[in-house]
Amino acid sequence: MLITDDAAAVREPVDISFKGDTAGVAGLGFINGILKVLTLGLYSFWAKTEVRRKIWGATRLNGEPLKYTGTGKELLLGFLIVFGVVVLDQNMYMIISLLVVIYTLIPFFMVFEARKPKAREIVLIAMMAALTVVLQLFFHVTVPIQAGTAMVIISGIALGPEAGFLVGALARLVCNFYIGQGPWTPWQMFCWGLLGFLAGLA
Repeated sequence: MLITDDAAAVREPVDISFKGDTAGVAGLGFINGILKVLTLGLYSFWAKTEVRRKIWGATRLNGEPLKYTGTGKELLLGFLIVFGVVVLDQNMYMIISLLVVIYTLIPFFMVFEARKPKAREIVLIAMMAALTVVLQLFFHVTVPIQAGTAMVIISGIALGPEAGFLVGALARLVCNFYIGQGPWTPWQMFCWGLLGFLAGLA
């Protein structure tokens, strides 16, 4: 019988241990319960994340603690998508799309707001978004050129990543009021926004 190297190799034993703090988990559960009541259950997604992070951190694999990298926002977005597909009628896709867009754009708006932009910067972003919409719609009915994409890239390079994201996301939303809204709208907004953001980082 021929024995391969893999079969003959000696495998090291795997040591799995749990060094959890019962009082700490109970205290975390108590705090999460209060926050879930105060937020009418909305905090439950972040509560699950905290509990999982606590349990994973107390679990050791060969002496090394595990790390849970999930976030409450990811759980919430997944819930909204499943809820919209399974529970709501297909005609209600706009509600779910709007919620997904809001929770996706919040971090970028918060970063932009933390910079305390001046009024002229906000006006410039609005003007660039409007110009992007006009050019996109013009070439949409004349020549099949994605001029709006070029404008988003230019905005990101000229104004920075946060402003580039805002220009792309807002311009795509307004464009679809004329071209057609649908379940594709939030993803187009995010893609155009991400394009402006990455252009600002270049």
